Amino acid sequence: MIDVVRMFLEDCPVRVEAIRAAIADADAARIRATAHTLKGAAAYLAAGFVVDAAASLEMMGLEGRVAEAAAGIERLDAAVAQLIPALGSWLHRVETDERP
Repeated sequence: MIDVVRMFLEDCPVRVEAIRAAIADADAARIRATAHTLKGAAAYLAAGFVVDAAASLEMMGLEGRVAEAAAGIERLDAAVAQLIPALGSWLHRVETDERP
């Protein structure tokens, strides 16, 4: 689980920025695909609020609602802003406890 959390902490900001770039490029297919990937990673960690925000963006991309995605990315940003520090704190505690 530690490796999964580490990977998520590294990958999540990259995915969020990729969604932001796709919104700026009005690329609905990239919004959908990247949000789908982030949704899956967040679901593995049972991070429901990030899953919900990513799923909403995925649907916007699927339906071509690029203009609405600007509000969707704000919701995702807020969800990620809660999750990342919590995961970082958990990871720090676990790594500290595992040292001999």
